[in-house]
Amino acid sequence: MFGGPGQQLTEEQKKIQDQYVNDSLKTAGLIAGALWVTPLVFHFIKKQF
Repeated sequence: MFGGPGQQLTEEQKKIQDQYVNDSLKTAGLIAGALWVTPLVFHFIKKQF
């Protein structure tokens, strides 16, 4: 992913990459959860009125 073929990542680069991946997964999970919950909330509100 970083650099050319055969180039080894340093420990620091691995930590940065792992942190980036974790943050991306958390963000994707939050977005997916929001997209799943939003129609349920709108349906519930619509039912109340």
